[in-house]
Amino acid sequence: MKAFESLNQPPLSPPGWLFPIVWTVLFILMGIASYLVYTSGRSHRARRSALDLYGAQLIANFFWPVLFFNMLIPYLLWVTFAGYLNLGVYLLN
Repeated sequence: MKAFESLNQPPLSPPGWLFPIVWTVLFILMGIASYLVYTSGRSHRARRSALDLYGAQLIANFFWPVLFFNMLIPYLLWVTFAGYLNLGVYLLN
């Protein structure tokens, strides 16, 4: 994370120590929300659907840093290539 910290940040960027606090509060609130859905008295199907979406979101949250930080270079290469193709189409037409 030293490389990220050395980058220029926009003016409203919060300090690094704030992120773990915010994520902790967010996950506590998500846990409370899932409990409220579970105990809402809605039909089993409606609760199951909502909790399945919640679970999918948790899985995405878990894998996002792994995918983002480990695959940043291939992504950057792909975006650069896509930009090249777009520029080529623009210039040739």
